[in-house]
Amino acid sequence: MPRNHARIVTSIWQDEEWRDLSPLAQWSYMLALTQPGLTMCGVVSYTPKRWARLSAGLTPKAVEKAVEELVASRYVIVDRDTEELFVRSFVKNDGVLRSPNLETSMWRAYGDIISPAIREAFLKGLPEGLRKPFPEPLTEPHVNGSRACADVLRPPLPNPSSVLPAKADDEDETLHREALKRLEQREREVGPVRNRDGWLKRAERNLHAELAARRDADERRRDARRHRAALMRADLEESGYEGEELAKELRFRLGDVRLADEVLAS
Repeated sequence: MPRNHARIVTSIWQDEEWRDLSPLAQWSYMLALTQPGLTMCGVVSYTPKRWARLSAGLTPKAVEKAVEELVASRYVIVDRDTEELFVRSFVKNDGVLRSPNLETSMWRAYGDIISPAIREAFLKGLPEGLRKPFPEPLTEPHVNGSRACADVLRPPLPNPSSVLPAKADDEDETLHREALKRLEQREREVGPVRNRDGWLKRAERNLHAELAARRDADERRRDARRHRAALMRADLEESGYEGEELAKELRFRLGDVRLADEVLAS
């Protein structure tokens, strides 16, 4: 869903580096922030020709010069090959990390970034501990469960094998089709891509990286769930639960019979 508002911190006017920018550079920065297509990662399609039409007398060359000023001052990063612009402080200033749902949207948007340079800069700009892709929001704990149960009830990531075939050849073909789909969508929204073959190759490399990261995160999440479930079993045993009563209570609190049985059998 396109954004219908933008958050701009008023303290920006106390920033000497901001005040040193030219009026057109400041205008270009505000324009990028207020684009409906700006993602939760702070990435937007970089289209100087279209942007120039949004103000009387402006030219694409003037927009590009203003954006170069923003790049030099480290307000944005631009990848002209992929036609993407990254607003470096967006995630911090827009409060994205304060909301689990917004954070999930952010990681989904991260998967759509084509530029390797922007992907790397985005990850480096995150706080320590958040530099791994594809976290999922917590679900609500059971009404009779404890606060600790909330972590256990966190749903695992979708199994990539349920989305992509197991065979490498089939997987490559599926990723190629997805890259083509993204290219077609970008050309509908922005216009023709100059180097379609190069764009597709970069998109496929990024998709492979996304899949590997998703599988890795999925495995880490499963390990964490098993660990927390084992701790819960130990707590229940210390509270006097045993045998069938222990199994029943553990299954109830976890909400996952298979996981409970796996922990009980270990």
